[in-house]
Amino acid sequence: MKQELLDNVDLEQWYIILIKQFKKQVSSVLQNIQKNKYIITDVYKGKLLWIFAQKLFWHTKAAEMMSVYNQLIIVWNNLDLKFWVHMPEPQPTIIMSQFLKLLNSKTSLWSKITCKHHCVSVTALNSSYQSE
Repeated sequence: MKQELLDNVDLEQWYIILIKQFKKQVSSVLQNIQKNKYIITDVYKGKLLWIFAQKLFWHTKAAEMMSVYNQLIIVWNNLDLKFWVHMPEPQPTIIMSQFLKLLNSKTSLWSKITCKHHCVSVTALNSSYQSE
């Protein structure tokens, strides 16, 4: 049977069949977009910002969001609110390379902020233990 299919179906039809077979459901992909956030603890844990962005780009394309502007908005919306101060909302005229360059330029700053935030949290935690 497999050989018969191979002989009778052209490459274009196989392509369509395979896409239908393995393509993720849009609802599933949209749930992944909602879940995929980049928060302060991610920076502290060493999670790379560009990997976060690439995952979201993959999900947006899988959800058939082909507009670069919409893809960039999704990435920006999934950043921790504390990072929005340093990262302006993408405008419709921005191109992906500009956005990624700007995003990459924030990595060092966000690492410093995260360290400061974490150090303050640890200091407060240590103080509470010492006062008991």
